[in-house]
Amino acid sequence: MKLLSYKTITCIMPAGRGRAVHNRLMKEQGVLSASMHHARGIGASTFRHRNSLVASEKDVLVALVEESRADDLFAFLFDVADIGKPHVGLMFMSRTGRGHPLVAPVELNNLEPNV
Repeated sequence: MKLLSYKTITCIMPAGRGRAVHNRLMKEQGVLSASMHHARGIGASTFRHRNSLVASEKDVLVALVEESRADDLFAFLFDVADIGKPHVGLMFMSRTGRGHPLVAPVELNNLEPNV
């Protein structure tokens, strides 16, 4: 059995956008090894309101992808999440020491109902 190399792509985007990006990554690119969560924090450019900081909310998508497809999937996520626009978010890709992708046991669209 040949071991494949993987990379991890992390995409941080505005709150409310992550689920749609995650769904497109699964449906259009076939990547099942991805998770999405919500985060809140204070950055260097956080707005001050009446002497208090206002935390910004973000969606964070983390995907484990094959190294051979990593650059193409990075470009796909960059376009789908609109990361190229000012103040939208950021992305980065890193090497993965170990990883095992999720594999669908059966194609759900090909299942016939039991009668």
